[in-house]
Amino acid sequence: MSVSNVSVGPSGQFCMVIRLPVAHATGRGCVGFPSLNRILIVLARCVVAAKILDGVGGRGWTALAKEALGFRSYLVPTPATPQPTTQIHERTAKSSRRLRVGNLPTNRYKTLDVRYFHSSIRKRLSMDLLQLLTQTPSVPGRESRIRAVIEDYISSKSLFDEIHTDAMGSLIAVRKARPADGKAAPTPTKVMLAAHMDQIGFLVRHIDDNGFVRVNPVGGFDTRNLFARTVKVCTKGGDLTGVMNPGGRPIHIATDDEKKKVPLIGDFFIDLGMQADAVHEQVQVGDMVVLDGPFHEVGDYVVSQCLDNRVGCWAQIRAIEELSHHSCDIYAAWTVQEEVGLRGATAAAFGIDPDIGIACDTTLCCKTPGVPDEDRVTVPGDGVALHVMDSSMISDIGLIEDLEKIAAEKGIKNQRAILPRGGQDGAAIQRSRSGVRTVSFACPVKYIHTVTEMSHKEDLESYPALLTAWLETL
Repeated sequence: MSVSNVSVGPSGQFCMVIRLPVAHATGRGCVGFPSLNRILIVLARCVVAAKILDGVGGRGWTALAKEALGFRSYLVPTPATPQPTTQIHERTAKSSRRLRVGNLPTNRYKTLDVRYFHSSIRKRLSMDLLQLLTQTPSVPGRESRIRAVIEDYISSKSLFDEIHTDAMGSLIAVRKARPADGKAAPTPTKVMLAAHMDQIGFLVRHIDDNGFVRVNPVGGFDTRNLFARTVKVCTKGGDLTGVMNPGGRPIHIATDDEKKKVPLIGDFFIDLGMQADAVHEQVQVGDMVVLDGPFHEVGDYVVSQCLDNRVGCWAQIRAIEELSHHSCDIYAAWTVQEEVGLRGATAAAFGIDPDIGIACDTTLCCKTPGVPDEDRVTVPGDGVALHVMDSSMISDIGLIEDLEKIAAEKGIKNQRAILPRGGQDGAAIQRSRSGVRTVSFACPVKYIHTVTEMSHKEDLESYPALLTAWLETL
């Protein structure tokens, strides 16, 4: 058996050819081997995944091979001698144009070629990257784990010319101008992209004599969403699973007043299910704690914890991956401690001293029951949001109009949004040094700051698409 011609087509299709000898074959399959086609499909998935998953950190090709990725298989037998043929056609997944697969001889053959095409394989791998980012714990001041994942990925793909970590812990990657004509300006426009890496979470503040853990929040929580949650307590010896609940009596024996009470953060504790001595030995003050929420694809949405702001981190990576030529110097920053006051972006912007700033974050999407339509902020599925303003900054209107013009030309969905309260890294960039023209990109997210944050796939798709299209014009 041999594998050859593994390639990527212009619209993202992956193609590979597997050749193996067979005793007898017909146009409808392999005589005597009814399950061979199924085996080959699994094999092809494994090989494709092994060749293209290098950078998706630990996900592994065997896991991907077990998923139903939707590869189509095409049997294209190769005759030993020229024979009369019948043409095979198949429609591609993304368009109605016909794709020539090959010639099908009408008798038996000595060799069988199996070709696999899938126009959406990049989207699948892109979701795997987003899943990895959302499942890597990193709260303000403890961003080393997510930083390592991002740095490993962008390094493996050779997306940047320089990569370094600043004193605050923000990851800063520089991609020098790559104009189409090869002639860079003496002083190219300097564009800063900023996506914060940190997620809301907790730090251990106390362990009592019974081994129950008390925590201090780093980021804003609605305590109504914290009842009966599983959490991860991240220690030097490894991650421990625990259960978070507020102190008090269960509903069976609680008083009416106790049932109505909304607990404060200080009322919550974590039960690790361990003896007190073991907890004291393994857990210490300052250890990171995160809510434990899995990644799902639900209908037209992805659902996970901390889409705020792993979506922004993901979008920056995806935009640079799709970028070809650009005349600007790009400084992509994955910043720290945004959830506690834009701290990492403040330092990073001062060091970069950009001409233009782009914050890559998320925003509210409240088109849900119980919220008046005028308070929805964004509409799911209408595309990436361009923040006109929030409580921390007002975006440069010229940049918004430029982006809208490019989006119209490219057919990229987008929408304007105003967030009455809340801020993001763009404010720190805008106020840096003598001031910077800045605009904020934001992906609409339902149920934000919970473990069930939801983002529409079309909003996710439009986010890096618009960012890439705009960077190519600079």
